[in-house]
Amino acid sequence: MTPHIEIKKAINKRLNELGYPIVQGFPRVEVHSFDTTPSGDKANLVYDVTFIIEVLDKSTSPSNSLTMISNIRANLEDGLTISGYNLVFLDYELLNEVEETTDTEEIIWRQIQRIRINLNKL
Repeated sequence: MTPHIEIKKAINKRLNELGYPIVQGFPRVEVHSFDTTPSGDKANLVYDVTFIIEVLDKSTSPSNSLTMISNIRANLEDGLTISGYNLVFLDYELLNEVEETTDTEEIIWRQIQRIRINLNKL
């Protein structure tokens, strides 16, 4: 099993524990865009995995989406276990904020957080 599949399962489980289940509608959280880079030899294989956690909220203000991404950043790593792997570190890289207007003139705020995880196989 590749690490990004196990990471996605673990992240989704942790988000659910934090009160952010993966659902349709607004507000919502999405996990996507995995990029996995292995290094080392077969006896000591290390993986560097980057991915995106995206918070979406339909609102006139970004405050709810900012609160959600701040809570995720503050609590994601605590209690995060990835089946078959040892988490070496989790690092928050780039955070972008995007404001979109729908065809019906509703505003959608996106908080797009890129995360890097380094882990090795148990």
